Amino acid sequence: MHPINFLPPELLGRVFEACLPRPLPDPYKPLISSSNGHTPILLTLSHVCALWRAVAFSTPNLWNNLAYSITIRDSAASDEDSFLGGAVVEGWLAFRKKDIDFLSWWAEKVRGNNLSLKLESVWATPASSKSLVTIGDFLTTIGVHTRGQSGRLAAQDATFHQWIAPLLGLISRARRLDMEGWLFDFLSTYFGDNSSIDEGLKVYFSNLEVLSTHDGDLEGHADLGDCFDMIPLQRMSKIKALHLNNYVISDAIAYGTFAFWGRLTLLTAVVNSSFDIWRKFLKSCTSLEIACLEVCLDDYDEISAGHRDTTSDLPNLRQVEICGLDNQTAASLFNGLRFPVLKSLTLDGSYLSMENLHRLLKATPELRSLRISMLFPAMTTPEEDDLIALTGDLELIGHVQFPSFGGDVQSVDKDFLRPLSFYVPKLEILSLTLPIVHPIHPGFFESWADKMLKCGWLTDYSRLLIRVSSPFNDGRAHHQITKGIRELRHYIAKQNSLSDGLFPRISVDE
Repeated sequence: MHPINFLPPELLGRVFEACLPRPLPDPYKPLISSSNGHTPILLTLSHVCALWRAVAFSTPNLWNNLAYSITIRDSAASDEDSFLGGAVVEGWLAFRKKDIDFLSWWAEKVRGNNLSLKLESVWATPASSKSLVTIGDFLTTIGVHTRGQSGRLAAQDATFHQWIAPLLGLISRARRLDMEGWLFDFLSTYFGDNSSIDEGLKVYFSNLEVLSTHDGDLEGHADLGDCFDMIPLQRMSKIKALHLNNYVISDAIAYGTFAFWGRLTLLTAVVNSSFDIWRKFLKSCTSLEIACLEVCLDDYDEISAGHRDTTSDLPNLRQVEICGLDNQTAASLFNGLRFPVLKSLTLDGSYLSMENLHRLLKATPELRSLRISMLFPAMTTPEEDDLIALTGDLELIGHVQFPSFGGDVQSVDKDFLRPLSFYVPKLEILSLTLPIVHPIHPGFFESWADKMLKCGWLTDYSRLLIRVSSPFNDGRAHHQITKGIRELRHYIAKQNSLSDGLFPRISVDE
């Protein structure tokens, strides 16, 4: 017998726990990433021998993370030879019995523990139904509207209630839940306020702390206001983190639910609103610590940035990522706001001028890490502005422009053309994406880095680390970019050896 089998069952169970993949530490991805992530390992451990199977089955913590794909059919997937004797019944859905049996088996192992649960739906197609499944493989529910429509399960369908009970139990015990938005509507019959459902079948979200949900069609966006009743956010009394992967928070839903947003410590979402509602919405997020937001403003602040009479603090926000940012939005995005403990800021978008970056940074006095994944510093010409207004294409910007920090500064507001240390004196890490413009002439990256170091923007920093990376993170880079990065490396190595502390050190990431 192998020595490991002499371990006490409790200790062997801990060894099994150490073998399992952990939920991702990244707060933006709080659940297991791959479908059925734990299942193969757990089944392998359970099949080694009777002892291991007994230990695995008696260790509930092993079963606290489940990502599973449920195969579903609806009336749109039926044909004359398949379900219901060839008759197409409008408005039915069918779960595969194999999936329900598996979830029931898993629920027995979880026992009373809370868990991280990720449920995906895979829709059976007419082509796959002939070769892979038959009517005996599915449990059919009559009286349910098809996908994309609103509807509740037929309360009188007792057989389906019995079959779906294990799934309902797992959802009720979920501490972290990743589920498509339409499934909430599908299961709404079982929400706690339905008096016609037995108490044992009701779904409560009293344990839920982290919710990740999307509309199902990840290529588009859905208005959260249209789905707010469908996704029972107001029932989730303990929720702290919300990932709205392709739902848009619009004016109506932001304005009418300020109290709800104040409970969150983490939010991932798209916000499409007026500037006034955006400011009120962000002010209502009083507990927010981490935010990843794509912001689309319908208008802009009429009061010049930095000159408001009143400023509102967000006292807990320490990490922010803004996606889809453009230069015009940046000019007023943080107007009237202040982030006294913000340590990390990421800006991702099209292009950004140095002036408008400084307008943002004036609200972040304690910033330690700044990442700019945009064409920077850049400005448009009047001709480009006209072309962008005509086409809406922000990729038309094709040049980098470094402003002057000395002499007669030509700026609308000279207060926003001071060295970087004036706005973020405690900055430790500055991460920049190499600007990709066309054409990329020889020496372009060297010239860009030389101006970055010598224009006066980075003066008064003694310990600042600058990280420069390629805009392509998937290995793509045509010959000119690869050659330009190589030349940039040689230039930076020379500058770092000769600077004698005059300039911050730069590193080039692969």
